[in-house]
Amino acid sequence: MDKKYRLYENRDLSWLKFNERCLRESENPDNPLMERLGFASIFQTNLDEFFMVRVGGIHDRILFNKNITDNKSGMNDLEQLSAIHHVLIKLLKKADKAYQRVIADLRMYGLYHLRPGSLSKRAKTYFEKYFHNEIQPYLFPSVVGKRSNFPFLENNSIYLGVILKTEDGQKLLGIVPLRSAFPRMVFLPSKYKKFLLIEDILYLFAEKIFSHFKVEAKSIFRITRNADLDAEEALEDHEKLSYRKSMEILLKKRKRLAPVRIEFSGCESSALEEHLIHDLNLKKEQSYRRCIPLSLSFIEEIKSIYKRDKHPELYYPKFSPQMSQALNLQESLIGQIMKKDSLLSYPYENFGIFIQLLREAAVHTEVESISITLYREADNSRIVDALSIAAENGKNVTVLVELRARFDESHNIDISRQLEQSGATILYGLEDYKVHSKLLLITFKEADQTRYITQVGTGNYNESTANLYADFAYITADPVIGQNASRVFTALKGGKLVRKSETLLVSPLCLKPRVIKLIEEQAAIARAGGEGRLIFKLNSLSDVEIIDALIAASRAGVKIDLIIRGICCLKTGYKATENITVRSIIGRFLEHGRIYMFGQKENRRIFISSADFMTRNTQRRVEIAVPVTDRDAISYLEFYVETQLSDNVKSSLQEKGIYKKIQPEPGKIRVSSQNEFIKYAYIQAGNKPPKGL
Repeated sequence: MDKKYRLYENRDLSWLKFNERCLRESENPDNPLMERLGFASIFQTNLDEFFMVRVGGIHDRILFNKNITDNKSGMNDLEQLSAIHHVLIKLLKKADKAYQRVIADLRMYGLYHLRPGSLSKRAKTYFEKYFHNEIQPYLFPSVVGKRSNFPFLENNSIYLGVILKTEDGQKLLGIVPLRSAFPRMVFLPSKYKKFLLIEDILYLFAEKIFSHFKVEAKSIFRITRNADLDAEEALEDHEKLSYRKSMEILLKKRKRLAPVRIEFSGCESSALEEHLIHDLNLKKEQSYRRCIPLSLSFIEEIKSIYKRDKHPELYYPKFSPQMSQALNLQESLIGQIMKKDSLLSYPYENFGIFIQLLREAAVHTEVESISITLYREADNSRIVDALSIAAENGKNVTVLVELRARFDESHNIDISRQLEQSGATILYGLEDYKVHSKLLLITFKEADQTRYITQVGTGNYNESTANLYADFAYITADPVIGQNASRVFTALKGGKLVRKSETLLVSPLCLKPRVIKLIEEQAAIARAGGEGRLIFKLNSLSDVEIIDALIAASRAGVKIDLIIRGICCLKTGYKATENITVRSIIGRFLEHGRIYMFGQKENRRIFISSADFMTRNTQRRVEIAVPVTDRDAISYLEFYVETQLSDNVKSSLQEKGIYKKIQPEPGKIRVSSQNEFIKYAYIQAGNKPPKGL
């Protein structure tokens, strides 16, 4: 590797290392079995999206002769694809073994995942009868030949593929789709929970599906299609249509994009593999053989059989989000926030507080307007309901619904319709920039003066994911922050970017320059003989300009701690980065909150933000960071970060791009930061923490 790239990591290879850390949790014997099974599923679902988006985008660039060179590793797109494939070959073998180990361990609870090649005569007879009665009448097999075209294959759907031989020796391809109406798991009558997956039943009785042919080879397979459509390019093709209608057309188009991966399970024939690869216009390196099911979506059904209340040992200790002690739900939340800022920490504290704030604003006689940005919402969202009520009550409700939130586009289209019907004003964001900020602004009159309540969050306004993602929300009546937030919404309504903001950091124009300036201030302090200090908690770090600023600060002697769950394109362990530590925490909850800390404790400036330090966040999205000034909120964020820096159970340290799990030293207290936050929330609420933490 060229020396100029040694301090940097390729973004996609770094992401694969993150997903490997998720996989480690499925291998971790300290985790309960159902949680390990869940991590196996997370690994696979993450990988599906990686191929649809990241790998799909690389293939598009190559297809259109835009083979670019990565500015962090020096690899071009073809080299990146080769490196991804090389890493995945090893990683998928580990993933297969991890799933098989967990399933084997679950036999002690009577769960048996049967395989077609190891069935008893009695079991095979039962499944054959089930096949004839419940499956075969509803199958729609295709035979590809001169008189029939290759069928359209749905993205990530499961199929049975076979090579057929006719009486005259002709070779044909047969394909059978796995219908969604079929149950995924079919159980054998037994005192134990013995099941065969529906696709394995198709595999087992392929000869009966194609009884007029000789089946020479068979396999379960699925393809993954590119999902990386350029929304703006698509909109240019439909200029006369509304933005929402254009997005609906875009979603239909995405379903038919080119395949970028094919996976096989139970495939023993290279001829069948080659046949499908050829017909789908793929290359050999886009093909992967697996020893486990190609989709682990049935794990949720297993969890429904082995429920937490009957098998608590199979799960993490039961936990309920606690009520924040910063706010009293029996009193007006607006009145309390006018007196004192509040910081909420999810999922440790109850997200219902935020919903109650919206509901109060919806009926409050003095509230004049509510403005909010929505990116990903829960099904049957209580937030959307509260906003609808506010609009129906005559409040001036403005909602920016980002229709380009990938894989949530259709849901967001529905939300925009619902809000529009209630009387809300709907915005769809900016032409070249996604609006990813988490911003709420409530305005009202008090003593003939305009007052503001502003909420800035690190995570989506989504009551479902608030129970799974670790996030923060800062709620303040600070008039300057309120005026800054108002300026943001005014700009968005006019289709413009915020070019000036005194307090809030707003990307793409007013966030990265301020962050780099604050980093450079710490470097200047260190060069002058002082103690520079930087702490950043992020999901990802890939912006080269910010990385270079951190390297320069490290060289100046600034101590830098980075807590980065996912992608990290900065490598530690070299002289230039000797003052930087990078750790990743993968645990029960998805670490999603972003915290920026500049300076030593007594002079520290702290922000929470929706923005990671990725180029897409700093240059191609509207993001917001808010300064936290309330002493109690600052104290909690410092406690949060210090606890995560002490984590020796769920934390991995990175050096030269390699992540090693931290092992607690003998006799040293084990610190799982997420467990500590659960305990803290319970104690603050006056409740006894769950056992087993």
